[in-house]
Amino acid sequence: MLFPILEQVGNTDRITVEQMRALQNYNGSEIGAHVMTSSQHALDMAGRTEADMRAELNSVRDWYTARGFAPVSYAYPIGDYDALGERVVSKYYRSARSVATKFVETLPPSMPYRVRAMSVSADTTVAAVTAMIDKAVAGKGWLPLVVHCVKDSGATGNDAPTATLQGIGDYIATSGAKVRTMQQVMAMVS
Repeated sequence: MLFPILEQVGNTDRITVEQMRALQNYNGSEIGAHVMTSSQHALDMAGRTEADMRAELNSVRDWYTARGFAPVSYAYPIGDYDALGERVVSKYYRSARSVATKFVETLPPSMPYRVRAMSVSADTTVAAVTAMIDKAVAGKGWLPLVVHCVKDSGATGNDAPTATLQGIGDYIATSGAKVRTMQQVMAMVS
């Protein structure tokens, strides 16, 4: 699942529209909606006016439509939202995710506009993620993982080290955990 900040698409060291299309069409990856700009990302979806949120969501939708994408899932900027943000987003998308690293999401999610996900960053250990995967499998739940940027070396803040992701991927491959996209999981919601 890819939720890019749209102003960064095509920039140096960032994904291109062609790569997004290839991920979607050939690798089965889901392209989800996020925000237009880094400055809008910093605003999150809490405490904003409805008009401001709708303007942002319309811009995001128009960008995707112009490039032939039709996302059905949304990632709240900074993972934050309030009741108004949740209501407005629900008019545009089938689901939305936040970030709550201490919880495993139910399968299917009981609140599709409050999907909880675990963020993988520079200080996240493989052991911490595999423990959450085990918890999700044991409880028949779901653990969406959020990765902002992958770095071979020098990962800081929200960057995830390549070695950490490799360790997580290796564990998933041998654990029996099923990998599902947001769209696949939301199809379970009645």
